[in-house]
Amino acid sequence: MNEKPKRIAFQGEAGANSQMACQEALPEL
Repeated sequence: MNEKPKRIAFQGEAGANSQMACQEALPEL
């Protein structure tokens, strides 16, 4: 999952929460 750049910033949460949020926001991953 770290292959893609951190272009997704919900509330400045950078870490494990970002990955979980990405899966919820982008189910295509």
